Amino acid sequence: LAAVNAVPQLYGKTIQSSFAKEWDIQDIVPDPYNKLSNVLLGVIPQLTSYANYGNAHIYFSTGRISRNPGSAFPPYHTDDPTLNAYYAKYNVPFGQVAMLTYNAGLLAPGMPVIATETGYHTTPNNPDGVDLATQAKYTLSLLFDAYNAGLARVYLFELADEQADPAGTNADFHYGLYNSDWSPKPAATAVHNLMTLLTDHGTPLAGALNYTLSGAPATLGSRLLRRSDGTFVLALWNDVRVCGPAQVPISPAPAPVTITVQLPKPATSVQVFDPLVGLQAQTTATSVSSFAVAVPDHPVLLFLAGF
Repeated sequence: LAAVNAVPQLYGKTIQSSFAKEWDIQDIVPDPYNKLSNVLLGVIPQLTSYANYGNAHIYFSTGRISRNPGSAFPPYHTDDPTLNAYYAKYNVPFGQVAMLTYNAGLLAPGMPVIATETGYHTTPNNPDGVDLATQAKYTLSLLFDAYNAGLARVYLFELADEQADPAGTNADFHYGLYNSDWSPKPAATAVHNLMTLLTDHGTPLAGALNYTLSGAPATLGSRLLRRSDGTFVLALWNDVRVCGPAQVPISPAPAPVTITVQLPKPATSVQVFDPLVGLQAQTTATSVSSFAVAVPDHPVLLFLAGF
């Protein structure tokens, strides 16, 4: 890969051994006016013969552009007209996670795509950072957006801040879920709660649930899972921006949206959990087939039993 990495530098681009890091779709589609695309199209078969996965590094310029995990610039993909022309031509999906997953797949056709780096930094005096509460919310949403985008595996960058940064200006030292002294940030607690709530040592059962959602905005995200005991878990989140520009939380904070869930028959129990809050159910109902739930700006989990 070293030789492959060197060639595109002639054209002012850098290709990492992890696909889809510092280039974009216009570099990997046929274009007689883009010399780099022709170079890449020639080496893709060589790369894929040595690869098992496509790989995306998924980051978000959060402060100046204020991107939440599902962000886009509808009806455009980015704020770059040149890129938007390519995205429209090749029907690239909207959303930062979906876009970069798609791009990585172009370099590894027919292979699963993973993200070996993704996350948000909490650098206090850096305009691209987010505050601690926003990092927790965005990280939870990011994991579900990645699942929906078809990523086979996701690695959060990173476990802990690399070192103390008294000036609070170096973003590379603030991506951790934990601080450099190993005290947990809210994001660490939220991810721990999510993992605890979803842990299942049995074999998940197959089967679908014919449910409908009413009152859902375009920004609503959803994902249906099923546990080994047959319980369905429906994740819902309102994938909206909650921070920026800089680290200033949006005020007032986005209000939860009320969604009506309609089930095909009454559930024996419905429990709503919020990983950002803790491990206890926030609300519980029994023998209901239709109910309202307030969906916040991060994922909540609806445990639906009796199916």
